[in-house]
Amino acid sequence: MANQYDFSIDKGTTVTVAFVYSDANGTPINITNYCARFSMVPTDGTIGQQTYYSGGSTSNYNCSIDGPNGTITLILSSAHTATFDFTTAQYDLDLKAPNSAYNGGGDNITRIYQGFVALVS
Repeated sequence: MANQYDFSIDKGTTVTVAFVYSDANGTPINITNYCARFSMVPTDGTIGQQTYYSGGSTSNYNCSIDGPNGTITLILSSAHTATFDFTTAQYDLDLKAPNSAYNGGGDNITRIYQGFVALVS
């Protein structure tokens, strides 16, 4: 079962969110060579789905994995969050099995976090 974590984004600011994948004892799970996908869909239908992949970096975002520490870090640029026009969005953070990039689906996908994002204007 995925961890539930809700957070806020201040519109027009740079946002950094770190997620740690850990076992029932709180020990980080090594996710070296995994691929992460963070997908966010506004609950009010104002914009389409936003998806960010680990190893990806554009002027809008950077998503990276610290495998030995089980950490996925998502950074959204201030210019990118300034374009957001939703009240709340629902998100999922999934991991795909080692050495397999996302290509529209696939096997061995594990949802590790889910929740809601509130946009603060």
